[in-house]
Amino acid sequence: MMDAKKPMKFAQKTKGESIKDTWKVLIVDDEESVHTITNAVLNGITFDHKKLEFISAYSGTQARELMQENPDIALILLDVVMENDNAGLEFVDYVRNDLENKMVRIVLRTGQPGYAPEKEVIDQYDINDYKEKTELTAQKLYTTVITSLRNFKDLIDLQNQKIPVEKKQNSMMYEFSQTALEKLITTMKESCEGKCEGIEIVVCEFVKENKMILASTESYKGLDYEGFIAKYPDIQEAIEKALELKSSISIEKGMVSYYEDESGNENIVYVNSPKHLTQNDIQLIEMFSFNISSAIELYYK
Repeated sequence: MMDAKKPMKFAQKTKGESIKDTWKVLIVDDEESVHTITNAVLNGITFDHKKLEFISAYSGTQARELMQENPDIALILLDVVMENDNAGLEFVDYVRNDLENKMVRIVLRTGQPGYAPEKEVIDQYDINDYKEKTELTAQKLYTTVITSLRNFKDLIDLQNQKIPVEKKQNSMMYEFSQTALEKLITTMKESCEGKCEGIEIVVCEFVKENKMILASTESYKGLDYEGFIAKYPDIQEAIEKALELKSSISIEKGMVSYYEDESGNENIVYVNSPKHLTQNDIQLIEMFSFNISSAIELYYK
């Protein structure tokens, strides 16, 4: 294994290219082979005209130091078990609570899922995705990284466009949500080989006493929340059930994704799908719901 005190940086940059021209990706894993393979698979990839710069840490302790030195890291690919069984999760807690960094996207990768069951991790830790190393093929790793960077960029763009408190509920939040929804549908269509045609989605947000439709597919356009539930009482029933249970639920043709952020804001994503939703579809929708909620929580702070 490499010396844990000497982090490695892999940056494919041309002469004159500044650090601002790259997306920083922190790989945290105590296995040198994981760093090598990840770099090999993702080497040369660009997103939004910017290349990836890889920073390697071989322990949770070293990762903490690198996060302090690089607060602009966009994505963390994180192992669970390193110097101890929970080193990865302890690092997540440090990033989110000690550093108060809510922007960086964190993808947990584990080769020992028994140490950190997926449901428990998602419920208790502020992570953005969870993958077992055995399921991360080159294509899936690429998709995970690009999706994460896209979410990070959206959050940065949103934060940079903050406006006075009295004008916060304007078109910008809706435009952000609609753009994110369109990206979700595009990603789902790419993964289901065109079988997602006809999918209908509406994104609802409950912030204090306000009930809002943030984004929707064409069939639900032009409706405010009250008009929407009045027109579709069956959907209202499904949404109210998810709100009552405070949990995502399956419905006859799709699902209702539920997420509540730390401020108590509740996010609902209603999905009516002509095809059976796969586990990958469900994960994409749940990730989308989480990211919308994260953006809104940051926006209203």
